[in-house]
This record gives sequence, structure tokens and C-alpha cells, in this order.
Amino acid sequence: MDSKSFTILWKGNPVGIASNLTCEHTWLHGEFTLLPGGQSLAEFFNWMTDETKGWTDPPFGDDLLSPENWEVEDASGKRHPIEVPAVKNLSLISWRWR
Repeated sequence: MDSKSFTILWKGNPVGIASNLTCEHTWLHGEFTLLPGGQSLAEFFNWMTDETKGWTDPPFGDDLLSPENWEVEDASGKRHPIEVPAVKNLSLISWRWR
């Protein structure tokens, strides 16, 4: 993992890798690789970035929607809290620091 990549964690478990990151104001954007531990979140990620859903309430539990359960881990193993990440087409990711 290079200095511009992070492991995405949900409830402390690795679910993906964010790499080739760029920063735009308070947002980070980059490529996303879904890890085996994140397979169960694929539907969540796809639903949350589906623009046809409009203002429909997400059909997921509070544990997925709570920012308290999301963080990233850097190359040194330090964890940093983030808002719920936006993962588009299981290949792109954006998030804000918490």
C-alpha cells in the first residue's frame, strides 16, 4: 500500500482499498478495490450511489449508515475516522474526514 492509499474499514474490518487518491477541498476521491471482506457491502455501496433512488430512505440498518462505524487505515496502521464513503460502480470512492 503506497502513501496515497488507505484500507477502508467498516466496524474495524477491512472491506476495500482506496488508491490513487486526490483531494478536493474536504473530499478525497480515488480508485476502489473491493476486498473479500466487503462482498456483503456491494449492494449497499451500489444503492447509496444510485442516482435514481432520489430521496428514498435507504433500506439498510443503522450500522451501515452510521459514520461511527467507518474509518480508514493508513500504511503505518493508524486509523482515521471518516463519513460513510460513497463507492460508485465498486470502482471509485469518495469520502470526507470526520
